[in-house]
Amino acid sequence: MKIFCIQNNLEYFKIPPKKPIFFLKPESSLIRSRQPFFIPEFSSNIVPVPHVVIKVSRLGKAIQPKFGHLYYSEITMGIDMEAPEILTETIKKGHPWEVVKSYDASAPLGKFITITDNISIENFCFRFCINNIEINKFFLKNLRFSINEIVSHVSENIMLKMGDLIFAGGPPQSKSLVINDILDCFIDDEKVLTLKIK
Repeated sequence: MKIFCIQNNLEYFKIPPKKPIFFLKPESSLIRSRQPFFIPEFSSNIVPVPHVVIKVSRLGKAIQPKFGHLYYSEITMGIDMEAPEILTETIKKGHPWEVVKSYDASAPLGKFITITDNISIENFCFRFCINNIEINKFFLKNLRFSINEIVSHVSENIMLKMGDLIFAGGPPQSKSLVINDILDCFIDDEKVLTLKIK
């Protein structure tokens, strides 16, 4: 399984990238729903960045954007647990992001919703809450690069396989996590992820 994470994919970024920027996480970065997230020893400033997540449903390479929707049939939300200060320093030094982005348990993942022909995911409302307070809500139209464009871009040089995950983007955050925080992710009114911080 490959896990692709798209960086900076919201329409309100001041200096938008011309193409999707992505990095990889290993399978060990996943946390399934109902498992806690432990704040790592290397940083006390961990910021949760919610993402729309799709699961690849078929083999594909060099996929055209207009056919991107044929390569996924399930959607959920996940979280990229970011250490912003260390990431900034890593980027300045030109070091790989994986050292701070791909550590174990850095990618909590919600339960998937099956996409059917009578469901328009464009109308889904994605909501992120901390301690029962809504922090963000957004729609797929708020993504600078659509999911189909992302599928196409990633598949240009890397073959997509069934079960691969794409964290396709979401709003940036600034609140650092503290022990006993509770994070919730919703698609419309359905809760797809609950995460306790320890």
